[in-house]
Amino acid sequence: MILYTGGCDLDDYITDAENVLDVQGWSKENFHGASASFYSNETFFGFKFLMKLFNDTFAGSVRRQHLINREIKILNVCTENDLSGFPRLYGSGEIEGDDYLIMNFFQGREVVKLISDPNFDRSSFIPYLPQLADDIGGLHGVDYIHRDIKPANLLLLEDGFRIVDLGIAVSVDGDFRIGRTAGTPGYMSPEHCDGLKLSPTSDVYALGMTLYQMLFGKHPFFKATSTKEVMNWQINKMPRPLSEFVFVPEGLSRVVMKALAKYPDDRFRNGHEMADALARVC
Repeated sequence: MILYTGGCDLDDYITDAENVLDVQGWSKENFHGASASFYSNETFFGFKFLMKLFNDTFAGSVRRQHLINREIKILNVCTENDLSGFPRLYGSGEIEGDDYLIMNFFQGREVVKLISDPNFDRSSFIPYLPQLADDIGGLHGVDYIHRDIKPANLLLLEDGFRIVDLGIAVSVDGDFRIGRTAGTPGYMSPEHCDGLKLSPTSDVYALGMTLYQMLFGKHPFFKATSTKEVMNWQINKMPRPLSEFVFVPEGLSRVVMKALAKYPDDRFRNGHEMADALARVC
């Protein structure tokens, strides 16, 4: 077990998941298909924490352990470097043969639901956009790429965004053993769709797609009818400027469109650089 708190041994408490955790409205199979997340009202750390409990749907124990170990590694990196926009790891272990991770629980609103809420003012996202890009830049600063930036992986708290689900994050050196095209097609950069080597600019592209959807209310390629068509459009089709559809500052529209450039060299180099540009227009 790995613990980052003093005076608390989770083994003394966590012996049976059903007794310890207060399951809140979802089941294992509803959470990405390969793992389950539960949150509890227990206060072993003095605050609510999240348990990610892995189930047995991985194909093969070697691959399963590789995925879990990699997620622990990246969570360790975020924790040790105090990347506040990402989950903090407090522990890991096993319950009746199932591996788990213990992380802090973010009490926030799901961005993907806010986008579709007709009563939500999407312009209220704007003040927090530089912080979001800067937090992603923090991950780039420790030589990791998230690979799955999208609204479904964002929460909005009172003080800004939090980025979750680091399950397929990789180092910039590139460990692609779970597949070069692992990710969500609607937010994958052209090079990601082509199975090429990724860089922080690939996350910049995904963030551009995410911001476009957050401000417009729809994905820029919402008319695509298949995954294949979405990926083809990611490679070959440029969305129309955001400012043509929704009232946003022209400068903000330009930042988003630069992030969506088809060639990596034409985008911001990393999240920090995009955050600087957003700070000037938000």
